[in-house]
Amino acid sequence: HRDQNKLDEALEQCDTANRIDSGLAEGHNLRGMNLDELGSTDEAVASYREALRLEPNFEEAQDNLREIEAERGTEGLG
Repeated sequence: HRDQNKLDEALEQCDTANRIDSGLAEGHNLRGMNLDELGSTDEAVASYREALRLEPNFEEAQDNLREIEAERGTEGLG
């Protein structure tokens, strides 16, 4: 439960940061990482894709998206 609470809190912080400046790819990537840990893979994918829309060469977001899509059995970044 403690880890769950920390992940929920981290997600809230990402959401707050994204409300303040939604143009930061890092914020969307971090949100995706938290959502993935919480098991919300569809939302995580959407966050990674938003990070890549903002910064197409963001390697960490590319890797995160590739990893989650591999787990889901899908291919490609688009």
